[in-house]
Amino acid sequence: MLPILAHIRAILQRLNPCRNAAKSPRPGDILTISAGELIPADGEVIRGIALVDESAITGESAPVLREAESDHAHVVAGSRVMGDSLVIRVTAARRCGA
Repeated sequence: MLPILAHIRAILQRLNPCRNAAKSPRPGDILTISAGELIPADGEVIRGIALVDESAITGESAPVLREAESDHAHVVAGSRVMGDSLVIRVTAARRCGA
C-alpha cells in the first residue's frame, strides 16, 4: 500500500473509533498515553504527571496539569497529552452509535 494511503487509513480509523469496536477501550482498562497522543476515553490518571491540551473540548487555550492521586486526575476523551506520559484507568468509553 502506498504510504499516503496507509496514513489516510490511520486518520480515518482515529476519527471513527466505532468502526473497530473490538479494540475500543472499555471501563476498567488501563492505558498508557504518550506525549502527543489523544486520550481515547474518559479516565482517571493512576500514574504520571503531564500537561494536557483540552482546548478541543473546553475551548481553554492553556494546557492543564493532570496528575495521579490528586483533585486533577480526571482526563477527558479527545484531549491530547502534551508532555511525558500518563497511565489512566478508563471510566467511560464512547458508545458506538451515540
